[in-house]
Amino acid sequence: MDENLPLENELLQYLDNDMSAGDRKQFDERLQSDQQLRERLERLQLARETVKYYGINQQVANIRRQHEQVLSKNKKSGARIFSINKSFKYALAAACVFLIVISVKYFWQNDTLPERIYQDTYVEYNVNTSRSQDNIHSPIEDDYRKKDFAGVIRLGKGATLDTKDRFLLALSYLLQNNSSAAQPLFDSLCQESKGPYRQDAEFYLALAYFKNKEYARSLPLLKKIHDDERHLYHKQVSDQTIREVEKLH
Repeated sequence: MDENLPLENELLQYLDNDMSAGDRKQFDERLQSDQQLRERLERLQLARETVKYYGINQQVANIRRQHEQVLSKNKKSGARIFSINKSFKYALAAACVFLIVISVKYFWQNDTLPERIYQDTYVEYNVNTSRSQDNIHSPIEDDYRKKDFAGVIRLGKGATLDTKDRFLLALSYLLQNNSSAAQPLFDSLCQESKGPYRQDAEFYLALAYFKNKEYARSLPLLKKIHDDERHLYHKQVSDQTIREVEKLH
């Protein structure tokens, strides 16, 4: 499966059963181990069902036409017709509109907005940026450069890693939508006051918290980066970013 394929496209392909058997098996395995991915899939399913629900308007129109035909027949036959109070019909229509607005707002607030904030804030780490004295590539870095993030994770499990490889391992977990596994690695790098990847780790730790919907933990780090003009990622955290995360907090 193409690791660069946007997650939304993968989810839609999964729901539409448009994956190969091998890709679907891999995605099923990811769903079993990634609670956030499962929740994302459930929200997308619910959103799609809501859109389908709006298609009921056409069905209502059909029922209305049938109702008008019945009324026409009743008038011709002299049958007694009971009409619905006009004010009640307006109230019912207003209630339907209100429910639709609330539903759209709910989905926007709980799915679209956080995703947009994340995409607007996220920036891909430039692996060519050297934070160490040597330029030697480890097997982990080689896999990371090839965007084989699953390979990075396999190499990193149980291994003794240097600072750079720990950082790349944490990034790989984040890019594989396993932010819970990425957090302790980023956090350990943040504790290294003179560590070469401390500021990188602060930024991506904030994103890992955010991706995991831990907005209360993400916000202080984002504010710290925003308030420090010398921070490597200062420009990535705007005033608007802070305001929008505060709304989710």
